[in-house]
Amino acid sequence: MNLNLMSTRNLLVFLTLLVVPFFSACEKEKTTTTNTQDPEMNHPDWIKLILTGQQRGITAIYGKYEDSLLVATQGNIYLTTNQGKDWRRVFSGSIGISGIVKHKDQLVALSSFSDIAGGPFLYSQDEGTTWTHQSKYLYLEEEPRLNRTQVDVSADVAYKLEFESAGTDPISKLPLPDQIYRIENGRKEKVYLPRQALINCIVKDQKGRLYVGAEGTRFEHTTEGNTTIYPTSTDTAIVYMSRKPLR
Repeated sequence: MNLNLMSTRNLLVFLTLLVVPFFSACEKEKTTTTNTQDPEMNHPDWIKLILTGQQRGITAIYGKYEDSLLVATQGNIYLTTNQGKDWRRVFSGSIGISGIVKHKDQLVALSSFSDIAGGPFLYSQDEGTTWTHQSKYLYLEEEPRLNRTQVDVSADVAYKLEFESAGTDPISKLPLPDQIYRIENGRKEKVYLPRQALINCIVKDQKGRLYVGAEGTRFEHTTEGNTTIYPTSTDTAIVYMSRKPLR
């Protein structure tokens, strides 16, 4: 029996056992969003990006679809650099993230879930690739804030998110989907989305396009016996992006 040969084989087995878990751990940091069966993926007015396996919807959005886009699902931050085909988790924490803004030369994650998000607590100096609780600046007079329920297009036009899901339909007593309105000189017009949804935030990118952070809940009636089931919950977080700039 060749002892040297056995030693070499044992070494190869040992190295394989080390390498396989390493690559498996790396894969867990990514989530693939390809779903060719989803008709919403080819909508003429909206681009749809999804993250599966999420307990919450999208709570914060920052960046640009063509370059790099950051989203938060409560305490997790994900980054895509290939237009949503894959997402890499770049931060995981226990505090919900209500918004991401640029302040000077660093990104700032906010923690307050009011309409005007505040409470900076997380920072990135490399455009969101890594995050730390240490800031380069002290926010004594100018604390970063973000309006997460309204984006302004001009002095006369704004898009406003109104949370309807806290209430119920007066007839059916069932939950209502949230709604985005285009408001011009006080006149309100509903903004059409590919589905009725629970919506957490809206933001505008540098090209003037609207991004909508939503949950995968479907507001569709299904009936079992005499019981109406509504809405239907899923494990998918969704970003809708308008294909054209807001007008």
